[in-house]
Amino acid sequence: MELEVRRTRSSPSLHSSVLSASQSAWQRLWYEEPAQQAVSEVTTNLSWGYTGTCVTWMSGSGHDDWLELTGWRRVAFSTASSGTRCDPYVWYRTSGTYKNPYFCATIDTWTKYYYNTVRGYPDGSKGYSASAKKWGGCSALLSYHRSYG
Repeated sequence: MELEVRRTRSSPSLHSSVLSASQSAWQRLWYEEPAQQAVSEVTTNLSWGYTGTCVTWMSGSGHDDWLELTGWRRVAFSTASSGTRCDPYVWYRTSGTYKNPYFCATIDTWTKYYYNTVRGYPDGSKGYSASAKKWGGCSALLSYHRSYG
């Protein structure tokens, strides 16, 4: 499942300088079991400063969670980010892989978030992209969800 969205600029908050402003964005991806509980999820957060022509600074973080009580386990988790030397945009990315050997009677069920990326642009606009996959065992019972802001 792949998705790419670019949103228009929202009201920025003023940064310490009159000539610059700051903005923030986030995106959460998750798979739910039929009982509507998230079995695995990854969240990406990004804040950045901008002047209208440049992105001047950025700060990002990535978080994940999984439903350990029912056997879900983290196999891999990573984050990556761009630089900020008056770049055309900055980005922060979160990736993760999770499995459950018990969800479907000893046949492993997997979820993988190839990328959960949030981008910040020099005009204060936000961009989002995501790619995720489920497979094995009873993966057909899992539903994909996404929220951002």
